[in-house]
Amino acid sequence: MKLFAISVVRNEVDIIDLTVRYHLGRGVDRFFIVDNGSVDGTTAKLARLARDRRIRWTYDDGDFHQASALTDLARAAAREGADWVMSVDADEFWTPIDGALSLKEALVNVDAGAVQVKIVNFVQDRRQRHLRKRALLHMLYRVATPVGPPEACQALVESRTIAFVEMEYPPKVIGRASATMTFAAGAHSVSDAAPVTLHQANEVLCFHAPLRAREILHLKAEQGRRWNVANPNPVEAWHLRRWHQLSMDPGQMDTEWSANSQLHGTLTVGGRAHVVVRDTRLRDALRPYMGLKRFLAPPTS
Repeated sequence: MKLFAISVVRNEVDIIDLTVRYHLGRGVDRFFIVDNGSVDGTTAKLARLARDRRIRWTYDDGDFHQASALTDLARAAAREGADWVMSVDADEFWTPIDGALSLKEALVNVDAGAVQVKIVNFVQDRRQRHLRKRALLHMLYRVATPVGPPEACQALVESRTIAFVEMEYPPKVIGRASATMTFAAGAHSVSDAAPVTLHQANEVLCFHAPLRAREILHLKAEQGRRWNVANPNPVEAWHLRRWHQLSMDPGQMDTEWSANSQLHGTLTVGGRAHVVVRDTRLRDALRPYMGLKRFLAPPTS
């Protein structure tokens, strides 16, 4: 069985090497990446990473059309012999619930066309201003019970009833590879020429670090601007469009960071304290891969 990861990235210089190294170490066979116009050094890092033949990358600085880019990558993976394809954002770290298994081993007994994977959002320390790879090790909290359903969350976030990191994310999918598979934007669903049966995964989780430093809010705002240009549907990536709008007022971005980062175990949302719970699973999953020069599996001890 072969598991391929695909990704469309832009300006992820602080963590792209960790993301790739981590997933190769957890059982991904190959990684196909499109760099969508990075200007921060991501391109140079990808060129170095691609010395490993398991990694293939291309550069495309055109408009951001995520669904079509992911679909092209997924079909290329199918042509190269993939059995399963997972779409990995640079700030996502997919993890078998049974830590003794690889990602491939966690999927080996699944008999379905797609696997639906729950996302767990981790929350950064409010004092983390700048993007650093090791800043991920400070993301030691999460919301105890995310607020849902996902389709109801836009209004709650925009009214500052909840923070963005408190919302229930729609699950992502791992798709069974085929020449006709199609990923939707965000990789929250996959379709095919044949009917796709769906397995609700209890074997894998997606650990997500959506706002890993105060600085990233400006990168998210820029993504929102690009979504406005390339994708006029206001429902898609509404959170990125919202951050683009908020970026017009620096004070609004400070308020947004206070809502989506923790200090002493609380978020500050609309002037109210929202308690988050300590969870070290992201840190524990990533720590073996910090600073490694080669793509090594984590220690077994």
